[in-house]
Amino acid sequence: MALGYAPGSIAVVALSDAELQQPREHQYEVALAGVADAVIVVNSASEVTYLNLAAGQIIGRPMADILGQPLAGVLRIRRENEGAAPASLFEALRQGVKKIDLIGDTSLLSPGGRRIPIEGCASPICDTDGQFTGAVIVFRDVADRRAVERALQSSEESRARRTPMPFSRRRSARRSRSTRSATP
Repeated sequence: MALGYAPGSIAVVALSDAELQQPREHQYEVALAGVADAVIVVNSASEVTYLNLAAGQIIGRPMADILGQPLAGVLRIRRENEGAAPASLFEALRQGVKKIDLIGDTSLLSPGGRRIPIEGCASPICDTDGQFTGAVIVFRDVADRRAVERALQSSEESRARRTPMPFSRRRSARRSRSTRSATP
């Protein structure tokens, strides 16, 4: 298997001739194992049937401990404002939601209780008749990127506080303050 990947891009997985001779399910597993983002597949009972190495690493548990477990016990996702949990995520997909974006203030709770900022999405898996058969959740750890964004924002705010106001703006700011204080 050959893998081409750059952060923020599409992963390209090339299977060898020997891998292409394997059953299609094996080919899918090989391809998903090579994806840098975490991939979790659950069946219609919300039990984890597949996860790649990246998912196990981000979740912080051995892959063998995760397979067959209920999604809600494995993937503890929280949104700061909503407190959404995987059970509601799974139920929304089961009830017909076509895609749920995991962005913004979404985080994963590690087994130790640490919040890991993530981004990704969840989508239903349906059979040829359109019947719900499970879901796939794809996400990535964005802690480093968010730390850089916070540092940049802090730096910009600090710079804005240190940069003197141009003379014309200072003069108009004084005028507006004196006008407000003169008004009864």
